[in-house]
Order: sequence, then C-alpha cells, then structure tokens
Amino acid sequence: MWIVTQFLIAAVGVSLALYLYVCANPSSRANLFLGSLAQTGTRVLLLVAHPDDECMFFGPTALQLSAIADVHAVSVSNGNFDGLGSVREKEFVESCKVLGLRPGRVSVWDHESMPDGMNVWWKEDDIAAAVGKYVLENQIEIVITFDKYGISGHPNHRAVFAGVRRLLQQPVFMKKVKAYSLVSVPLLRKFISLLDLFPTLVMHFRHSLRFKARLYETRTAEEVKLLHTNRVDKERILFLSTPSEMWKARRAMICHASQLVWFRHLYLVFSRYMVMNEVEEI
Repeated sequence: MWIVTQFLIAAVGVSLALYLYVCANPSSRANLFLGSLAQTGTRVLLLVAHPDDECMFFGPTALQLSAIADVHAVSVSNGNFDGLGSVREKEFVESCKVLGLRPGRVSVWDHESMPDGMNVWWKEDDIAAAVGKYVLENQIEIVITFDKYGISGHPNHRAVFAGVRRLLQQPVFMKKVKAYSLVSVPLLRKFISLLDLFPTLVMHFRHSLRFKARLYETRTAEEVKLLHTNRVDKERILFLSTPSEMWKARRAMICHASQLVWFRHLYLVFSRYMVMNEVEEI
C-alpha cells in the first residue's frame, strides 16, 4: 500500500510539473502535443451535436486551434428537446465568440431529419451528406468531432461520429479531408480534472513512441505508407489548457444560461474535458 501511495504521489507530482512547464511555455504545446495540427491557417470544422457541446467537451481544442487556424463550428441540432432551440442557437454563437471563433464561422443546422433526442439515432448518410456539402463549400481540411462512444454515450453524439466516418469512406473525401475524434475515457477518469493528466500523458506518449518505433523499422516508402494507413497507428493530438484558457472555457459555458442546472456547475469544476482533450485520427 505504501508503494502504491508513493507512486501516485510521484505521478501527480510529475504531471503537475509538466503542466506548470507548459503553462510557463505555451509554445511548447505545439512541439510536444499538436503534431500536424500545429500548422497555421488550416481550415478546421468543429462538428458537434448540440449547442454547449463545444465548450463542455471541446473547449481546449477550440481555444488552441482558434489561435492558429481558421476554425468553423457547426451544431447539427439546435438542442430543441425542451423547446428552447431558438434560445440555444443564440447561446451557441455567444459561446463560440468566447472560444475565439468569428460569428460568420458558426452555424446551427437543425435539419428535420436530425432532431435533438436521447432516443434518436441520426442516419449516417444524412450527416455525411450535410457535412460533405459544408466541407466542399468552405474548403474544410480537417474535421473534429466525437468518437464512437460519444463521451457521454448520447446517441446523437455517436451518430455524428458514424456520419463523419461514412463521409471519409467516399472517394472524393478520402484524401481531401482528415478527421479526428475526441477520445472518450472511463467514468472515473472523466471527473478528476487535472489529476487525469498523468494517465493521459502515459497513454499519449506510449502511442507516439510505439508509432515512432515502427516507423524506424520501415525500409521502403511502401512500408511507410502501409504504416500510416494502419488504424492502430493513427495520429493522436493532445490539447492542454492553461489556467486562463480553462477560465475562458468556463465563461463560454456560462453563455448557455438555459442549460446551467446545478450539476453543470459541478461538471465545470471536475470534468477533465474542461482541462484537456485528446483527439485521434479517424
């Protein structure tokens, strides 16, 4: 038990030390964590299911990318489950402003075939068609959305991922667009805020080192190409917020006044998604 305790203390200490280093040297985040997304001027689409997803789940991503890229944000539905759709649309725009996005880059679709609902699964083809149209019209290069678990398991979140995956299967988009999904974590890790940094870093660097080790073993261009198309070795990106960015994400959530029930305030304090996002290439 003593050994375990000492290990946990050391793990927390190392995590906090690295976090403080990153906070003191914000430019180091690009070198350590952002990979190919560190390129400036890239056109990025942040695709969410409902207004408030952008700050509840994707705050670190939106804040960091809005500083270096041309970021668009789209909410597939207007969150009208409780009849507050028009209110939530306005809240979405205001929240995205706080996150650094321009109003002209923020949209809510609200298609009849994709209503907000805990028991509604949106058709993958409908999502793929809508996203594909937006991508072509706005010359989007990268799409960021939920993963297959949807963070909270919400069927709308998971359907958005399925729709983006369907889009990437179409020949016209296979080489034109890259997509990343926000990695879901177990429930315990989800609500320990900054303390989740240690397991996140371990898994992130383990993935990166494994890829580099395999890359060094390649001998031909064909082997490198095969390695990059291997699902196990898809790129992972880590977005880690500084204290000021965490405060901005909380300010963005405050814009969603219609959704600020008591447990949302607890979420703002304890959720690791207010502090860090890890996205994986789809």
